[in-house]
Amino acid sequence: MDASVVRFIVRYGVLLLLGLFILQLISTVLAILSERREPSATLAWLMVVVLFPVGGIILYYALARGRFRRHFRKREKNLRQAEAALSSCVERCRADSAMSSADLPAVERGLVKLAVESSNIPDTGPPFAGNTVEQYSHGAAKFGALMDAIRSARSHIHLEYYIVRADQTGTEIRDLLVEKAKQGVEVRFLYDGIGSLYAHQTNFFRDLKEAGGRVEAFLPLKVARIVERVNFRNHRKIAVIDGRIGFVGGMNIGNEYVGRKSKYSRKYRGWRDAHLQIEGPAVAALQRIFFTDWLLVTYKRGKTGEDFADVRYFPTVEPVGDELVQIITSGPGCQWPTLQHQFLQAINTAEEQALIVTPYFVPDRSLLMALESAALRGVDVRLLLPRDTDHRLVTSAARSYYEELLEAGARIFEYTGGYLHSKTISVDGRYGCVGSANMDIRSFTLNFEASAFVYSARFADSLRRQFLADVGDSVEIQLEPFRQRPRIRKFGQSLAQLLSPVL
Repeated sequence: MDASVVRFIVRYGVLLLLGLFILQLISTVLAILSERREPSATLAWLMVVVLFPVGGIILYYALARGRFRRHFRKREKNLRQAEAALSSCVERCRADSAMSSADLPAVERGLVKLAVESSNIPDTGPPFAGNTVEQYSHGAAKFGALMDAIRSARSHIHLEYYIVRADQTGTEIRDLLVEKAKQGVEVRFLYDGIGSLYAHQTNFFRDLKEAGGRVEAFLPLKVARIVERVNFRNHRKIAVIDGRIGFVGGMNIGNEYVGRKSKYSRKYRGWRDAHLQIEGPAVAALQRIFFTDWLLVTYKRGKTGEDFADVRYFPTVEPVGDELVQIITSGPGCQWPTLQHQFLQAINTAEEQALIVTPYFVPDRSLLMALESAALRGVDVRLLLPRDTDHRLVTSAARSYYEELLEAGARIFEYTGGYLHSKTISVDGRYGCVGSANMDIRSFTLNFEASAFVYSARFADSLRRQFLADVGDSVEIQLEPFRQRPRIRKFGQSLAQLLSPVL
């Protein structure tokens, strides 16, 4: 080929690629500006794309584009017939919960109504009366109770977890499920395709499938659709046994949760978390959430071939206690960030005390202002956060907010007794919450989450006592010493704060 022709192709080929890249960059900037997003998040994404054009464009379409949210909403729309049947089952199980919630004080009634109006699964929004609630702070007790419940199963076992590790703890759970499946018990297991990536890529669930168990992965990675799938994770941790016993909270399935050897137990002295066991009518809400997620995964052309509106899955459960429980979910398919609204309302209406535990603290401006306003008006606001996490950038971002909160009068403690993974709130000694959602933008808008609000002074007091016990293994952050931290650390924390809307 003539040299001049080669030079022509190279020169104009480069110009064509550059032109296409500029068009893509402009298209990405316009897409960022057109999304309904907090101004701080918009500015953060613009900064990332402008400063790091190639990587920024890839990150934006992988992590922030709203098209996949619309995909979830469309799929949910196509499942409305199945959803309606499930709704009727849940309402049948609710018993006299509506009357019980009407007896709550005005503040709690406001929280109940807020969750009902903003929930994308309306029939799970109202609270359920007549429950017993057992709180677990350590994995050994929680997994002991879960395995006992699985052993007692006679009809079905439904598990939904973000992380399932192929270690000793995961194997014990799997083998027990295999045993129950061989006995004729229906077993369904839904795990996150990225959170449980190793288990997904291996034959970890083969024995369970061969025994007749159903196993599904939530949005597993696929090269052709990796950009769409990587950011929307099912972060829920739910178990339902025979429609009568339920579990919800922050504990995944793995050795670190029960104190066995793992990469985390080598780094941290222990693992602190929070999970609930619920018995009573409220289990119907957890069952409903499981089926909603299961149908989202198994849906094909509007038909799943499975009918879950059956008394076997939603049995009539007589009241077994006096706890009022409200199961609240959020996710990218929701019109409203339900859990974020709920947490904001809880903090804004606190009168005496708000005790908050979270491993990842990356607040948006609304949450930060709510905490500051509560502290400034005299509410005893205390945050318990980890000293170290597995995400250093997130830890730096969290610390960038400390000074502002301390100046407002909030108190901040960093846990040094191990790895802190609990997500709890206790307000005014009147009600509390345990669930899977962190106090960060990801949990509020991107992840599928589930939390339980329990309107009970007894429950709130148990969370308060656990909080105070954990404070004994913590270091309180003092304002003046914190102000004296090295400048390079301040700069790193400020930079992390700029990126916090996209973490």
